[in-house]
Amino acid sequence: KLSAPDASKIQALAEIVLGKLAKRNISLKSVEQKEPDISPLGHARQVIKIKQGIEPTVAKQVSGFIRDLKLKVTTQIQGEEVRVTGKSRDDLQAVIAAVRAHDFPVAFQFQNFRD
Repeated sequence: KLSAPDASKIQALAEIVLGKLAKRNISLKSVEQKEPDISPLGHARQVIKIKQGIEPTVAKQVSGFIRDLKLKVTTQIQGEEVRVTGKSRDDLQAVIAAVRAHDFPVAFQFQNFRD
C-alpha cells in the first residue's frame, strides 16, 4: 500500500516501487496496480499487488498450448503450477522454448528436477 500527500507524488512513488521490483528480477507481468484512491482533501492511496502462482484459467491455456505442440509430453495442473513430464529431455526443452516464445499474461519460472 502506497500513500502520499497528492496524486502526482503517488505516481512517482509507484514508479520507484516498480523500478525496485525490476532490479530484483521480478517480472512486471506479475504486478497488478490498482487505481489510486484520492480523498476529498487530496491525500492519495494506491495498492500494488504481486501475484504468485498461475491462475487456473491461464494454467488451462498453457496446458492446451503445450498439448497443441504435439510433443510426447504430459501436462498436469497442480494448484498454482503446471507440471510437464516426458521421457525425452529434448521434448522438455522444446516445451520450455515454446512457452518462453509465446506471449502469456504471466511470467514463468522453470524448474528441472531431472538429471
